[in-house]
Amino acid sequence: MECRYSPLYRLSSPASSASGAAHRLPAKELRYVFIAVMVSMGLKMMGVFSLLGLPL
Repeated sequence: MECRYSPLYRLSSPASSASGAAHRLPAKELRYVFIAVMVSMGLKMMGVFSLLGLPL
């Protein structure tokens, strides 16, 4: 029997909800969401948001 209060169960819960959301979205929209996340992460790593004074 699996213990529902273990730390691994808490970590897998957001992953399972994210995968459920990914399966509900059409592939084209999911691709655009992925592109937006990757572009924003790249801009954050380059320091663009801090240069603009945005608290992201």
